[in-house]
Amino acid sequence: MTNQDPPSRSLLRSPVVVTLGALLLLFSLSYAADSIRRSLSDQTGETFDFKYTLAANVAMPFIVVSMALALAWLQFARHPRSLASAAIILMTGVFLVAVYLPFPFMSFPPWLRDTPIGRLRAFMWNVGSYSSLYYMAASCVVIGTAALLKRFFGTFKQQGVK
Repeated sequence: MTNQDPPSRSLLRSPVVVTLGALLLLFSLSYAADSIRRSLSDQTGETFDFKYTLAANVAMPFIVVSMALALAWLQFARHPRSLASAAIILMTGVFLVAVYLPFPFMSFPPWLRDTPIGRLRAFMWNVGSYSSLYYMAASCVVIGTAALLKRFFGTFKQQGVK
């Protein structure tokens, strides 16, 4: 028998491309989940049928957590250590958290409100207290930071520095 990597690992030779694809998939799924939840809430206000909204509100945290765990598994178990992919995950998370958070010392500029960033911020604020996009962004900050630490501490261990 030969000692080869499994086919799934050989497909991950370019971690940056896979990371970008995974982030695009995760954030579009989060955006879709928020859209579905928002439309169900609007429908509930018209029909007073709460069972679908209740089911979506119960299932949504599990979906978001499983998506964040899938990204962490991809980054730590399947990828080779890559500074670029860890930095991309971290910068994406920091950018979206910065878009979401209100800054009391500065308001959102009026010229930026009509851009895609302004529409994304308005959507994230209109979803309410639970936004899958925000939670995915926060998990990207944690995963990116952990991947950078793993990348640097893994390098130190390989060099023999304790």
